[in-house]
Formats: sequence, structure tokens, C-alpha cells
Amino acid sequence: MYSQYARIRISVQDNGIGIQKEDKSKLFKMFGKVGSHNEKLNPHGIGLGLTICNKILGQMGSELKLISEYGEGAEFFFELEVPIEIS
Repeated sequence: MYSQYARIRISVQDNGIGIQKEDKSKLFKMFGKVGSHNEKLNPHGIGLGLTICNKILGQMGSELKLISEYGEGAEFFFELEVPIEIS
């Protein structure tokens, strides 16, 4: 029987160029395109990956979140409550 829950956080970080403030909301839209200031970064757009991840997380009561400062990398993360079996 589950009587308690733990909150876990899954995070992926990089130290790349980061994401500009005006581009953050575009990342989670289907076939969005960011970085119009530099077409060499991603000339094909962002596709469906983040949108699909966010829909799956939504079914589990969570959402994908982003922390990023342009020029300093990015962190994508989500948190879930998982049951702990106490015997």
C-alpha cells in the first residue's frame, strides 16, 4: 500500500549559448522556430520533440520547464510525485 509520496526532479543542463528570452515560449509550440537572429543555429526549427514530451508529462501531472540565460546555457527539467511503498 502506498502511504507517502516523494517528489523527484529530472534535469538536463548544458553550457551552450542558452535561449533568448523572446524565444523561450516558442520552444514548446509544434514546429516552432527560434533564433531568427542566427539561422546557422537551427535552420529546420524545433519540430515536435518538446511538445510531445510536455504532453506526456501533462498526463503524469507535470510539465517541462526551462531556465536559461542567453550566453550561459540552459536547463530543462520536470518534477513528479511518485508513490513510496511503506511496509
